[in-house]
Amino acid sequence: FERLIEQLPAIIYETDAKGRTVFTSRPEWALYGYPRVDWEADPDGMWRRALHPDDRPVVLAEWDAAIRDGVPHNGHYRMVAADGREVWLWEYESVVRDDGGNVVRREGVAIDVTAQIEAEQARTEAELRYRVLVSAAALGALEPTLPLFLARELQAGATTVGLLFAVSTLAFAITSLVS
Repeated sequence: FERLIEQLPAIIYETDAKGRTVFTSRPEWALYGYPRVDWEADPDGMWRRALHPDDRPVVLAEWDAAIRDGVPHNGHYRMVAADGREVWLWEYESVVRDDGGNVVRREGVAIDVTAQIEAEQARTEAELRYRVLVSAAALGALEPTLPLFLARELQAGATTVGLLFAVSTLAFAITSLVS
């Protein structure tokens, strides 16, 4: 059973009532690449420091509120690995209470969903490229230099979103002139 848990792309954890780490099934240092000694010395501080800077204020506010209010902390956020890559996590948690209703511990799992997020981002980017190509093909009949313009812009490093905006703007201009 232990081997099964250690192979999951997730961290199963337990904290005390105040949110201090008591147990993790898979050491964070293994998932994020930071020195083991740093995680073992201060797992809660390392977790806070490894949170993605753009997510840190929101995640910490949600975590602090969940501790204060005695409710589970469930969320979707990024960690920054030692090598700089982003690790996306979905976190699900339950709160364990004693007979008096007091929180005695928190149990949760943080699942690595990086591959799913990256696949969704790639799908979105591909969809945007498709829209640019369809728009460019339609406009190419009205403006023959458009395919050359798009090819030059792509070679120059233009973003797909920027090109979609340019094509949309050009489409509006052409249809205004034609009408």
